[in-house]
Amino acid sequence: MITKDYLSQVSNIDNRIKDLLKEAEKWYDIATSTGNSDLTQPRVQSSPNPDRIGEVVGKVVDYQRECIRLAESKTELKHTIIEQIKSLKGEKGEMYYNLLYGYYIDNKKMGVLAVENDYSYRQTLTLFNQGLKEFEKKYGETYLDK
Repeated sequence: MITKDYLSQVSNIDNRIKDLLKEAEKWYDIATSTGNSDLTQPRVQSSPNPDRIGEVVGKVVDYQRECIRLAESKTELKHTIIEQIKSLKGEKGEMYYNLLYGYYIDNKKMGVLAVENDYSYRQTLTLFNQGLKEFEKKYGETYLDK
């Protein structure tokens, strides 16, 4: 795993949780729908699922459990990554923190970070990449090649 992937894990978990919640909502909508009410369509005889509600509720509960599990692991991972970013020292340590935290934890765009930190876009990219290198130098052994 490369440094960018390691630091992106928090937002990746967020995206997975959002996807699971959308999927749970879809199943909830299926459970509460009344079916085809268009009287212009021919009626088709089908054998209904006798436990449709139970099946859907089971799926929704499974999605919710997975969301809870992911949220718990995200909290631990987020805390670890924040502490690692905070520990970057040196004359640019605070700037590295602002950029890495802003980008990977707050999901801010690079242009927004440039404006917030009163740097040009190019300077922001340069400092950001330096921060990544410092982070990798300090913590790379814990996640590289995994």
